[in-house]
Amino acid sequence: MGKHARRLVKLDLRENSAGNEGAEALAEEFLAVPHCSLRELSLAKNGVGDRGFRALAKAMEQNRSVIRLDLSKNQIGDSGEKAIATMIMKNGVLEELDIRPCAGESLGMKTARKYNRVLNRFNCDKPRSYEFY
Repeated sequence: MGKHARRLVKLDLRENSAGNEGAEALAEEFLAVPHCSLRELSLAKNGVGDRGFRALAKAMEQNRSVIRLDLSKNQIGDSGEKAIATMIMKNGVLEELDIRPCAGESLGMKTARKYNRVLNRFNCDKPRSYEFY
C-alpha cells in the first residue's frame, strides 16, 4: 500500500464492477493491513458474490478502522451471509453495515448482533432497516 493510500479515509467504489476479484484485492490491500486508515468503504452494486463477501468479512474481523461498510446490491448467498455474521461477532468497531437485499435476517445474523454492542445500523433487506441503541 502506498503512503497516500495509508491516509485514505473514505473510498466510494459504487457501481464499478469490482466483482469478487476487486473485493478480494481491497480486503488484502486495505482492510487486512494493521495501519489501515480507511473509515468508510462502499462497494455497492459491484457484482460481489459469496467469494468476495468471505474475503471482506475475513479481513474485517481484525480491522479496527472501518466504521461504515456498504455492500448493498451485490449477490450475497448463504456462505457470504455466514461469513458476515461471523465478522459481526468479532469486529468491535463497525457501526453501520448495509448488505441489502438479502433473504432476510437469518438466525445467524440475529445471534451475531447479540455479541456486537457497537453495530447500531444494520440494513439487511429493502423493507427493513435495523437501528440498535
